[in-house]
Amino acid sequence: MSNYSPGPYWQRYEDTPFYERDRRKLQGSKHAQNALVLGIVGAFFAVMIGWIPLVGLLGVGAGVGCGVPATVQGKRAELYNVSGRAGVILGWTAIIVASAWTTIYVGMMLLSAIGGSINQGGQ
Repeated sequence: MSNYSPGPYWQRYEDTPFYERDRRKLQGSKHAQNALVLGIVGAFFAVMIGWIPLVGLLGVGAGVGCGVPATVQGKRAELYNVSGRAGVILGWTAIIVASAWTTIYVGMMLLSAIGGSINQGGQ
């Protein structure tokens, strides 16, 4: 026996608990898809373009700019009981790789500044 008893024949589908469950699942799926797309774009730019001199700054910006919203969208998908884990993982990957490239770029600038000052001081 089922605990569900159908409503009266004039009840619309939008007023049933099934509709609410479908609507929530659809919302969660949209958030999960957005997280996945943003995570893929952010990880691609951070990993594949981040190493190119000067253009790599675009990769770093895109990695962080797409990684943060990817993690947020993935967490929103999980609020609707839809798995957004792939978007969250790709978002964090983009953020970490972009941060690593930023650290490398800043380190290279500091080393070149120190090397330039040592070279000037020796003459």
